[in-house]
Parts: sequence; structure tokens; C-alpha cells
Amino acid sequence: MFLNVMADGLSLADEPLLEAALDDGAAWVRKMAAEVLAALPGSALSQRMAERARRWLRMEEGTRGPRLVLVPPAGSDAAMRRDGITPSPGPRRLPSADPTGLVLEAVARTPLRTWTEEFGMTAAQIVAVPASDWAPWLFIGWSRAAFSQRDQEWVAALINRALTGWALVTAALPELSRLIRQADPRLGAPDVLPGSVPEAPFALRHEIEVLQFRYEMLKELAHDHGDG
Repeated sequence: MFLNVMADGLSLADEPLLEAALDDGAAWVRKMAAEVLAALPGSALSQRMAERARRWLRMEEGTRGPRLVLVPPAGSDAAMRRDGITPSPGPRRLPSADPTGLVLEAVARTPLRTWTEEFGMTAAQIVAVPASDWAPWLFIGWSRAAFSQRDQEWVAALINRALTGWALVTAALPELSRLIRQADPRLGAPDVLPGSVPEAPFALRHEIEVLQFRYEMLKELAHDHGDG
């Protein structure tokens, strides 16, 4: 919430000030500056993140079709730490190896158009590509990126992926919940999301029901406005 308030109204004209904040003595100031810069289209930080992420994540053609291959860095250097990529414990039910956490932080701060341009695929096609044990980590990183960048194409792709392959994203439920609450209510239309998935976690089904309720309310408001 605070990130969204800060980011509203900012432009590349504010970038020098935010870049200077990356060297601030307070860790929370550095973290906030990195997150705001990552959400600022065209920022130098987002370009640095994209360069790193492209080195670590690639797509290969296998015997069963394309797959995502992730090669994490051995550790963080000074430049990575300045940009907010620091070793941290992994999410619950996922390995907590520092290199993996570094990749997650970089993916979360990489412009999402990086992947559609790099792979020549839509968001929906990319999130459906097998990624072995890395799938939950990528899902979390992409979810955080879609939230901060407010990218509705990726929001829709990730929600649909969660509903059709929910077992891969169980560890990402906090990110997914926040993402669904930000989603355009029109994503709750009956013909946009898959049908009922009773085996999915209750928390996920509940969030989808809320999104569908928001859609119905949007329709009611549109109808009332039309009658007026």
C-alpha cells in the first residue's frame, strides 16, 4: 500500500533522488527506493534487473517442448546489494538457499515486458512453460512484479495459472491473494477464468469468489448508470 502511494505521480525526473537513496544508511530507505525504482517504467534500476534476470533465466527447447531453465548466481555482489538484491530466507515450503532468493528478488524487480520480448510469447504462454522446481519461485517473483507494475495481462495469466496448476503455487498464496485483490474486476467474468476448482486451496477459491463478486457489482453499477 505504501509503495503504491509513493509511486503514484513519480516519473523519471525523480530517478536521481531515488538512486541516491539506494546509498542511504537506513536499510528500509534503501529497500523502499529499490522497490519504487523497479516499478518506475524505464528506470536504470529496472534495466539492471532485466540484464541480470536474462542471464539467469532462459528458455530451452526439450524433447517435450520448451522449458524454463534457471541458473542462480553463486552469491550477491555489491552492485546487487545496492539494488536491493540481498540474501534472505525463502518462502515457507520452499528451499531457503540464498542464491534462489536472489533470483526471486531480481525477477520481482524486472519489467515484465522483458520476458514477453525475450521469449516472443504472451504472459499466459510463459507462465505455462514447465520450470521444474523453480516454478513456485518464478510464480512468486512474477506475482510481485505484476502487483508493483500493475500489469493486468500478467495478473490474468497468473490467476489462470494458479487455477489450472494450483499445486505449483501453494507457497505463493500470500502474493496471489494480494494480486487478485488488485485485479481488474472484469477478470471475474464467467468466461475469463476457468470453472470451479474444488480441490484448490480454500484461500484461493475465496479470493476468486471475491473477484467474481466485484465483477457482479461492476455490472450492477454499469446497469444503474445506464438507467440513469
